[in-house]
Amino acid sequence: MARETIIRGRLLAFLREPRSVDDAASYLYEEDGALLVRDGKVAARGDYAAVNGKAREGVAIIDHRPQVLVRVLAEHPRRALGYLAVDFRELLGCSGNASVHGETSYARV
Repeated sequence: MARETIIRGRLLAFLREPRSVDDAASYLYEEDGALLVRDGKVAARGDYAAVNGKAREGVAIIDHRPQVLVRVLAEHPRRALGYLAVDFRELLGCSGNASVHGETSYARV
């Protein structure tokens, strides 16, 4: 049986490289978001309630609220770092020293 974990927190998921700070189509932001990790790979992402509905009964939940979970989709690992250069602190309502948890994936969920 597959091992599953839900990581809950504010979710900032990049769908493509942002062209500017105003490029809202380049990212997804969920105030109460989650990543469903199945066998070490992200199986689902989005609103916590929706992600929790996709998990098996008894799934482990790691609650990182109010921290931010950052998910970057990148063609190359070094390019992923450039995505985070866009200043999203205002969107997240946090200072520059806020705690952020990151993850890089090479396939869309």
